[in-house]
Amino acid sequence: MKSNSWLPHPWLAGMLACTWLLLQRSIEPVHLLSAALIALALPRLLHAFLPASAHIHIVPALVLTRRVLWDIIVS
Repeated sequence: MKSNSWLPHPWLAGMLACTWLLLQRSIEPVHLLSAALIALALPRLLHAFLPASAHIHIVPALVLTRRVLWDIIVS
């Protein structure tokens, strides 16, 4: 991926936006705007420190996600 790309780490940006909205427990316009700003700004600021995006293996990622969600529910 090019270093001057508008969104150098799209998965990170999406996770940051979702996490921010979950922490705010709201989807009001101000929270959507702040989530979008965080999702755009942080990956750009941290681009020099983050390695290039690797290929994500969907099946192990889904298994891990299911396990983490189950652990959260149980705890």
